[in-house]
Amino acid sequence: MILRKSYKLAMMASVMGCFLTHGISVGVGEAWGEAIYKGVAFDPAVEEKFKEAIKHRESGDMDASIEILQTVLANQPMIHRARLELAVAYYQSMRYEEAVTNAEKVLEDPETPPNVRATILAFLAQVKQEQATPISRHHWKFPVEIGYVYDTNVNVGPNDSIIDGFIFNPDDVAQSDSGIVVQAGVDHTYQTTKQYQIGGSQAQLLWQSGFNAYRRSYFSETDSTFDVLTVRTGPTLVAQGKWSANLSLQDDYIRYGDEELANYLYLLPTFTYHVTDSLEVTTDMILSNRDFTNSLYEGRDSVYLLGRIAVGYTMLEGAVSVQGGVDIFDENADENEWSNTGTDVFLGGIWKVLENDHVFAQINWMDAEYDEPPTGFASSRDEDQWRYTIGVNHKFDGPEWLKDWKAELKFVYTESDSNLDPFDYDRAETYVTMSKTF
Repeated sequence: MILRKSYKLAMMASVMGCFLTHGISVGVGEAWGEAIYKGVAFDPAVEEKFKEAIKHRESGDMDASIEILQTVLANQPMIHRARLELAVAYYQSMRYEEAVTNAEKVLEDPETPPNVRATILAFLAQVKQEQATPISRHHWKFPVEIGYVYDTNVNVGPNDSIIDGFIFNPDDVAQSDSGIVVQAGVDHTYQTTKQYQIGGSQAQLLWQSGFNAYRRSYFSETDSTFDVLTVRTGPTLVAQGKWSANLSLQDDYIRYGDEELANYLYLLPTFTYHVTDSLEVTTDMILSNRDFTNSLYEGRDSVYLLGRIAVGYTMLEGAVSVQGGVDIFDENADENEWSNTGTDVFLGGIWKVLENDHVFAQINWMDAEYDEPPTGFASSRDEDQWRYTIGVNHKFDGPEWLKDWKAELKFVYTESDSNLDPFDYDRAETYVTMSKTF
């Protein structure tokens, strides 16, 4: 995620933090009262206020930090330490004019020690430089991917990573085939100047949009070739180190066998909370209107709703990350034989074997129950589906023409266990791809 000058903010906070804790209290030594409190007697209660303000600032709650420090200064306006802490809080809130005003008040005091004065001057130079530096608010990315796929059961239909997989004709005999996978897109992030105080954290508003084109083209079974064009846009709020929230509107235009199949319209809210540096919890939802424009599938028009909660954990200094979660979904179709409810449980992980080499794996178990029997059957469908994914990838350092390209080998095995034999199947897909984001 793109955060405005986050590195510089962290760097300057570190510099000023060092200055505040060492440049005065250690460097001045016995002159503590003169330089920090400016003749005001040391007060343990005020010291606790300092600690509280810094704690709020480090947690991202700038408004609370500023409020505490302003209260201290309202009672004791000559406590320079409070004013410098306030300058840092204003700086991290990107309220540069207030940061400069407070830092300059301490600088104007002729009794401010030389080492403290030098640090303040460096701080002011940094603030003024950032005020004068034009900021690029538009950020572009161009992801591309090309690869080979071998599929043992192309008749099942599109794979779950693009749209929900489903059997188009259960009377078909399983056919295997090879093909190519091509994908290209454009991602755009607009970094606004808007910031909001939400839940005790300062959050920045971004607007993210994108376009993506996907094609899986089989060499022989061309009736199972499909294309997906995706357009999406929506706002994102990011509270650095705390949480992020996103709301996207997405539209998928889908073709199958070189004929128009469907249009999926989505509303996609997502919220991620960072419990610690290593642990995060994500909740999201999918609300989709599925409009099958091909007359053969009109009865499948539906409203699809899914809720998900997932937990991710990183360990071994970032070398291993795992994620698990559960989806609960409900699809209400025009014809009840396609209406279904169910649960999808998943667990996966990534292991960074070397700096540019990763191994990944995931297992999914899904249970789906349909409302009414399909045409020609006496019983409603009740299905368990297991999907196993395993793969490796490598990111190239060179030569220059290959730099930053990622090669990936992935194997996906799906087994559907249904109470109705025609809907009982297995499928193995093997991918070899090359991808890069420009």
